[in-house]
Amino acid sequence: VAPVQVQVSGCYKITDFALRYSFRFMELKELSLSRCHQITKQGMEKLVTSCPALEYLDLSECPQINDYCVELIAQNLKRLSTLKLANCPLVSDVALGFLAQYCKNLKYLYVRGCHKLPPDIMERLAKITTLRQVYKS
Repeated sequence: VAPVQVQVSGCYKITDFALRYSFRFMELKELSLSRCHQITKQGMEKLVTSCPALEYLDLSECPQINDYCVELIAQNLKRLSTLKLANCPLVSDVALGFLAQYCKNLKYLYVRGCHKLPPDIMERLAKITTLRQVYKS
C-alpha cells in the first residue's frame, strides 16, 4: 500500500536525485519537504509528474525554489489545495501569475518571508475563487 502522507522536513540529504527516483507515489496526497535545501527545479520537474495527486505541498525554507518551480507546481498539481512557500527567497510576483492561472483548487497559500512578492497579493490571486487565506506576514 502506497503512503498517503510523507514528511521529510529538515532532511538536508534529500536531493533532486531522491525526488527523481524515490518519490513515485501516484496517489500521495501530502508531502512536506520544508528545509530540504538541496531541492532545485530539476527535482521539482520530476516530483510534479511522479506525485500528481498532491493536495498539500510544503516547500517552506527551500532556498532554491523559484518562479519556474511554482509554474511546474501550478501547471501539474491540479488537486493542490495548500501550498507552503514561506521563506523561499527566489519566489516573486511572477509566481502569483502562475498560481492565478492554473491553481483552481488552491485554498491556502503560505508566503511569509517571500520578500520579492508585492503587497497586493490578494488582488493578483482574485481569479482563484476557492482561495480562503494567504499567509503573508
